[in-house]
Amino acid sequence: MKDVPEIRVELTGFRNEDSSTIEMVNKIVAKHLNRIGEIEHKADWIKVTMKKIHEREKGEKYEVHCHLHAPGKTYSAVFVDRNLMTSVDKVIEKAISEILHHSH
Repeated sequence: MKDVPEIRVELTGFRNEDSSTIEMVNKIVAKHLNRIGEIEHKADWIKVTMKKIHEREKGEKYEVHCHLHAPGKTYSAVFVDRNLMTSVDKVIEKAISEILHHSH
């Protein structure tokens, strides 16, 4: 296996979430970091931003943005879902798809 560069992770908009939620989000991001490093060797940071939208008594939707940076390139994706963990997972998958799409 190749050496995977260290990718800085920045989470924004999660300030009011509890520590177990933050821990789960970190695990989801970490799960994708090796794959990102393998396909975009110069990736140096990923920023995941969460915004609650349509807050209602029966729940809310989470709009999650992902920006993945490599020198000279930024890959972006957005995903909206009622489940925060699904949103985080899917938005990073979409950003990875962007990398794969632009690498061919």
